[in-house]
Amino acid sequence: MRMKDDGGDTALHKAVRTGCVDTVRLLVKQDPDFEFPANNAGETPLYLAAESGLVNCLSVILKYCNRPTYSCPCGRTNLHAAIIQKNMGSASSLWEWNKALCEETDISDWNLLHYAVKLGLRVVVRKMLGWKTSLAYTPAGNGNEWETSIHIAASEGYVNMIRELSFHCPDSLEMLNSRGQNALHITMAALLSI
Repeated sequence: MRMKDDGGDTALHKAVRTGCVDTVRLLVKQDPDFEFPANNAGETPLYLAAESGLVNCLSVILKYCNRPTYSCPCGRTNLHAAIIQKNMGSASSLWEWNKALCEETDISDWNLLHYAVKLGLRVVVRKMLGWKTSLAYTPAGNGNEWETSIHIAASEGYVNMIRELSFHCPDSLEMLNSRGQNALHITMAALLSI
């Protein structure tokens, strides 16, 4: 059960890839204390299920695995993978399992709210800000180049997203990015470049 192939895949990796829920259930129940670590590509079985939108496989792993590994490629979490791929069923299951995954940042220092804003997922943004408004104030990016969620919404031209962010965090409209710009500056620059 714990053996790996040349790519680092366990039997559970293979079962998740095929979407065979019964096999996933059997494997996880046989060894619930095994962490099912990442393969050579940095993919855990939980990550594969989240990214592919295999909600049934994901639910089985979350239910029966006592210590699932939730690190993923690029420093992302399984919840990042689900949101980036717009797999809302997977995202909902992971959200209920561990809301704190929203606060985790990837190697680009983007948290889940940054991706949800970039993708225009207003319902997800509303849910996250209803849980923790401080997510909107976290800078996205690292070093000398960073911005916040409101800047991302402005650069994408998402008026409804700007409304959502400003409803939950009215002072976010005044926040400055690393270049000293607020959301209005970003919006005007986008309009002038058209």
